[in-house]
Amino acid sequence: MSHVLEDAASAAAETGMGKGMGSPQWSAPEKLRGGAYDETADSYSYGIVMFEVLSRSLPYAGRDQYELMIGIITRMLPRPALTDEQAQRWPRRLPNLMAQCMREEPSERPDFNEVRDCRG
Repeated sequence: MSHVLEDAASAAAETGMGKGMGSPQWSAPEKLRGGAYDETADSYSYGIVMFEVLSRSLPYAGRDQYELMIGIITRMLPRPALTDEQAQRWPRRLPNLMAQCMREEPSERPDFNEVRDCRG
């Protein structure tokens, strides 16, 4: 996998892919791919912020920015996830909402009305 990531990172650097997108840790995959995106990209970012709060750690800690960006784009890097111990500290609806917000497909993510109204 590392040679795939190295090749992809080189291509990304040459083409300028990812410029002006902010930090890839918090960016939705469709945004990193340079595709169309809508408000559900914000739901994705919200899920990543929820991970930070619930886990008390940074997403993808120790990952190089290009490795991270290419790993997300190619679906080779799994989303941050809470350990069972971390999830048990919170009402079940919060880890569930976090995971829903970080879904790969934008159409499967909740919009902010659903996030606001999360009841479990």
